[in-house]
Amino acid sequence: MTPSGVPEAQNTLITGGAGFIGSHLAGRLLGQGGRVVVIDDFSTGSRDNLTHLADNPGLTIIEDDVTHCPALGQLVADSDYVFHLAAAVGVDLVVQSPIRTIETNLKSTEAILEAAAPNRTPLLLPSSSEVYG
Repeated sequence: MTPSGVPEAQNTLITGGAGFIGSHLAGRLLGQGGRVVVIDDFSTGSRDNLTHLADNPGLTIIEDDVTHCPALGQLVADSDYVFHLAAAVGVDLVVQSPIRTIETNLKSTEAILEAAAPNRTPLLLPSSSEVYG
């Protein structure tokens, strides 16, 4: 880990990497010389957040839903760290479709936990402002 708490440059998987936090994390890790794989379905994240990183040879972008990504197990196994930032977010979405939002977030978390378990891949699972209702 660096003094800022960001892992040393290695192979990192970021789910939800096209979101605000994920794209900044990807930029930081790539800036340290690491390799980063981003999985994002772009439902709430934006391609624009990754535009400034697109020419970096250390970046791979996979457009897919974490719960349906056929390569998820291998991508996690090939990673030194996983940052699971993929989530259905936004107050409007939570208010309009609370059950769908919860199911989406639980299923993606379950998929990433199951993929990380066999190799005990280190996983960071953050929270969001949605915990406040």
